[in-house]
Amino acid sequence: MFGFKLGFIALSVLLYLISLLLPVFVGISETVSYSGFSCLFMGWFSFSMGIIYTLPYLTNFVYFLSIPFGLFKLTTYIAIPLMVIVLITAFPAFTITQMITDETGRMVTVTAGSGMYVWYLSYVIFLFSLFIPNYRRKVKFENPEEDYTRDIESIY
Repeated sequence: MFGFKLGFIALSVLLYLISLLLPVFVGISETVSYSGFSCLFMGWFSFSMGIIYTLPYLTNFVYFLSIPFGLFKLTTYIAIPLMVIVLITAFPAFTITQMITDETGRMVTVTAGSGMYVWYLSYVIFLFSLFIPNYRRKVKFENPEEDYTRDIESIY
């Protein structure tokens, strides 16, 4: 089961990396597009914009903090509440309608792009992977010298 869980965690990280390359915000009236990488790299500007811009930016760090927690059985109980908080606080990113377009502070009307949906999907898949058990069943044989070619159904 651990390999199955690890596969979902890897899929989540892969989707996150793909979302960095896709347009997260697309301008409606102008040909302006913001890639996920530019939003992540320049996201610290969001602290001057307001809480609706800051919370989704901060969820990126909590997501990467949760990944090591999700790999171990005991710390999964820490990662699940963290990821629920991440999903709740990342959702306001879909309501952002204006972004700064240049250094003069001019605002442009934007809508969510495909990168935003892939970014949020990576969070959902990671939360799903936390509910997959990450342990392997240990099989004990009565006689260690016994033949190991028994039927699998009789072992479990």
